[in-house]
Amino acid sequence: MKKKLTVLILLILAAILMTACQAIPGRAASANASGAAAPAVLEPSPTPQATAVKAAAVESTAVEPKTQILPTDDPAERVEQDVTQAAEAYFNAVSAGNSESAADILSSYSLMVFQLTRGDAAEALQAQKIAGVRWADLQILEVQPFDDQTVLVHVSYSETGRAAETTHASATPTPAPAQTEAVETIEALWPMRLERGEWRYNWNNVIDFRTLDADAQTMSGITILPTQLTRYSDRIELSMLIQNRTNEVVVFGQANEILGTFYFGDETVIAEKTQWILNPLRAVPFATLEIKGLFTDLPDKVEIRKWINYNVEPWYSFQMQ
Repeated sequence: MKKKLTVLILLILAAILMTACQAIPGRAASANASGAAAPAVLEPSPTPQATAVKAAAVESTAVEPKTQILPTDDPAERVEQDVTQAAEAYFNAVSAGNSESAADILSSYSLMVFQLTRGDAAEALQAQKIAGVRWADLQILEVQPFDDQTVLVHVSYSETGRAAETTHASATPTPAPAQTEAVETIEALWPMRLERGEWRYNWNNVIDFRTLDADAQTMSGITILPTQLTRYSDRIELSMLIQNRTNEVVVFGQANEILGTFYFGDETVIAEKTQWILNPLRAVPFATLEIKGLFTDLPDKVEIRKWINYNVEPWYSFQMQ
């Protein structure tokens, strides 16, 4: 009887232990640690709002690539860019009153033409500044090639501080007392010259010049010797040495005469009206005649003092070649 009771108790205890093992989930996890694969952990699906917030966070941390302007491969466009930058640099230096910086942008060629140093040019620019002249509102209207070394930049800007007092619009400052303040719009062709790989502004808008080898001619005691043709972006200028070898005052440029006629092949251009008053036994070393405009060629002949109402030869005729 005791043996049957003992067996019954053992069976009841075994049933209780088996039921307890199935009710504890941690035992299964412990069993997996012995080598079986762990069950996958499922995360809840993100809501649309959470997805938008996450995308915004990623976008905010992204670095936008910088836009880089690369030099053009077109040689003509590259020249235009470089020339424009040089013209702007000269204008900005003058308008800011940085005379020495502006003088550094001048071409050595143009300084040689006028027999100036960079220091001379800086002093002239400084005199303009002291006189109260100011430049502003630069516009680059056009860039056009002229020759292998020269490009013309069509500029427009306002000048404040003095009324117009020269016969031509020029970027050359003139040391002078301040005039009645006025605002004037200046349009000019700035010649930019290529020197040692850099574009530089030509002082006083000069383009080039030609030294003349003509012989002096004398008529009625007046001797004229042409010395130089100088081409600017708005005119050509003929320089001469004139000597009055008489004992009387002689006047050239009267109403009944054409003082100068320039020949370009078959084309003629009349010089600007001017008058020379030649004192007795005196020389005029820097007499000039001018024709207005931009000329792609230099004249090949000049006639001086031709009478209007008389069919006679001019007093002087010079070949410019």
